[in-house]
Amino acid sequence: MWFTKEDFNNKVKNIRRSSEVEPINICEFSISAERLAHFIGTVPDDEVLEFTDPSPCLRWYGCVDDLFFQVIFYLFDKPIAAIAPFLTMSEETSWVLLKELQLPSEFFKNVQWIKGYKNSPFSVYSIDVDNLVFDLYRAKNEEEAQELVGFLNECGYEKKLFTGLSQNSTFQWVAERNGEEIARYKSRYSTETFALRKSRIVSGKIKVFCPTDDSYSSFFCNGKQLDVKNGIV
Repeated sequence: MWFTKEDFNNKVKNIRRSSEVEPINICEFSISAERLAHFIGTVPDDEVLEFTDPSPCLRWYGCVDDLFFQVIFYLFDKPIAAIAPFLTMSEETSWVLLKELQLPSEFFKNVQWIKGYKNSPFSVYSIDVDNLVFDLYRAKNEEEAQELVGFLNECGYEKKLFTGLSQNSTFQWVAERNGEEIARYKSRYSTETFALRKSRIVSGKIKVFCPTDDSYSSFFCNGKQLDVKNGIV
């Protein structure tokens, strides 16, 4: 199931020649590199840091039933990892693909985002420790959304989940410094995650908030004032 980088690249070489596939992140979750290596059962290939956007990372290379994928650990201040199967850029995916990869259930205890369907009417939402609600997964329908909730709860998901109608897909976090907007980011991230990703380029006190109208004011938090210095919030 797990390969060295060289063996993995040799196996996917012909696939990439015959079709326009790339490793595409379909899931992001919080876990330490040590626990990741423990549950996978092997260290990352040569333990070599790869300097890629958005940060240096460690990679594991795997395959299940001819489905090739990578597990990527990004070296942010807060640990975050991603699962990236080889897919076409336009391909829509279901959360069921995660089950097919036969990964340890511990990977899904703190999932932050799962790639779903565009323009979906139903979503699975998660509530973080600061009572911020974020869009975890856009489901094909209500039944599929409920099935994902059941799967994550079986895996011991650490946050509260609920399903509901999808919110505005263009909803964003806004960061301001001294009253001036410095960045916008997708709504699936909490204020802390947003600030950490921006802490590499900004310092000082920043205000992170969601621009809301009446239809959203009871659903999303207005945000926080955060002190960012040397990549630390």
